[in-house]
Amino acid sequence: MTNLHYLKKLASSVSVLYVEDNEEIRNAFADYIKMFFTQVTVCTNGYEGLKAYEEHPYDIVITDINMPRLDGLSMSKEIKKIRQDQHIIIVSAYKNLDNYIEAIKIGVDGYILKPIEYDQVNSILFKLALQISYARENEEYKKHLEELVEKKTQQLKHHYITDQLTGLFNKAHLTDTIEQESGISTLLLLNIDNFSIINHNLGFAVGDLFLQEVAKLLYAFEQSGFALFRLYGDEFVFFKTGKHIEEAQELANSIKQYFNTHSVKYDGFKLNITFSYAIDASDSRELMKSTSLALQEVRQNGKNLIGVYSPDSEFEKQQRNNLKWIEQMKICMKEDALVTLFQPIKNLHTNEIRKYEVLSRFRSKDGTIIPPLEFLNALTLGGMITEFTKKVIHKAFEKLSGTEYIISLNITTEDLKENYLVSYLEQKRKEFNLHSSQIILEVLESISTINEADLLEQFSELKRLGYKIAIDDFGTEHSNFSRLLTFKADFIKIDGSFIKDIVTDTNAKEIAKAITSFAHNVGSKVIAEYVWNEEVYEEVQKLGIDFVQGYYIREPQENF
Repeated sequence: MTNLHYLKKLASSVSVLYVEDNEEIRNAFADYIKMFFTQVTVCTNGYEGLKAYEEHPYDIVITDINMPRLDGLSMSKEIKKIRQDQHIIIVSAYKNLDNYIEAIKIGVDGYILKPIEYDQVNSILFKLALQISYARENEEYKKHLEELVEKKTQQLKHHYITDQLTGLFNKAHLTDTIEQESGISTLLLLNIDNFSIINHNLGFAVGDLFLQEVAKLLYAFEQSGFALFRLYGDEFVFFKTGKHIEEAQELANSIKQYFNTHSVKYDGFKLNITFSYAIDASDSRELMKSTSLALQEVRQNGKNLIGVYSPDSEFEKQQRNNLKWIEQMKICMKEDALVTLFQPIKNLHTNEIRKYEVLSRFRSKDGTIIPPLEFLNALTLGGMITEFTKKVIHKAFEKLSGTEYIISLNITTEDLKENYLVSYLEQKRKEFNLHSSQIILEVLESISTINEADLLEQFSELKRLGYKIAIDDFGTEHSNFSRLLTFKADFIKIDGSFIKDIVTDTNAKEIAKAITSFAHNVGSKVIAEYVWNEEVYEEVQKLGIDFVQGYYIREPQENF
């Protein structure tokens, strides 16, 4: 279930162009998406929608297909000519395979059938809003790093303790000040809400000018006895020796009240600015860490809020829980507590079982089995995911040795980024006397975050050596449709969310049917996951799907 509160937070800075000729549907769906997106433009046909886009590009385009003057697919093609990476969602009442395949070729991000299922809408919008947010944050962070290098050079040449942009004390001076304090100090951390929107819409040069104006306004509050520093980017700090929580709260409320009633103006521009505030009074050595954690928690709850650090907060508990799991995973990895299970993949054409997907679990000292939902995040946070994959490969190859079975291994984004797979797979394959045709590599949908040239180079070399490539969870992120032809995957695994309800959900069945048809047309075999009962099994057979796996076939076991 999509976190609608988080979706609304992500979508607040995302612009949407919605094109639909049916007035009733248009009004209802527009009202729905306006609950999340504050920047929504509505058009009644493809021609009108294209003109609107040419005048003002949007982050997301949502369009019907059949419309007067210019249909949605034609409009989407024209928009893709303007911006190749434009996010587009198709909404259609027609379960037309030709339209679906055409949409895939165009490179749309989602295909929603009418009547609209809002859970599906929420899921697609959440993923797109998250991608847009990550892209913006990455661009801002890149710019931020460049600014840090420039500022550090200027600081060394001119004045070590001064921030070159605002003239305030800088982070280096704050660090020195904190290190000189041996007792308790108080820190009020301020972060401008959604400052990336200013940089994105007006440019970083204008953004810097506004930072200078904000710094001047904040500087007026130094009379409270707190010294003002600019950390970096859009973060500022008020610091005072001693325990002054109540004073810090009063200061934060005064700043909040001022900016709630005054805009920040510069050279004809006028912007309303709010901050997220975090406060703590503690041992100086822990002060930056504790207030940063408090700020993260505040920003999870919304904008223009004031938070005081508490070691008993749910956020802090989650942080400690993450650390606990990371430590537990370090022990499990060191003590080789990894267990590999094998789930059979049945060939529906021959009724044979020669393929198995490798599933991983950890067994703790007390015999408890730890599932992936518990340990994968900890492995990633702890930087152990590639070591984990190597252990899985080693154990799976060891069991495969001496057999003629075929195994399918899950490969993560981190594994592909590290670019070690070709050499490691070849090393282990030769060690256990296996043939490369016995190995299928399942790539998760997070593959879309990796540079395509790097992927193609790795995939080409793996396929040249005889390994097979499978795209896992296919259909959950439609960006993979446009990459399918490029990657030339040997297998497509239809996501279990489409398969598990295929008997009762017409839309799921149509999607599975379309994916199967398209995959076969490009030379890929199709695997259906989550085949959990006889009815589902019989339905996927009718669709011409090549392979099935799930508890109806057999539960995962430690041996073939």
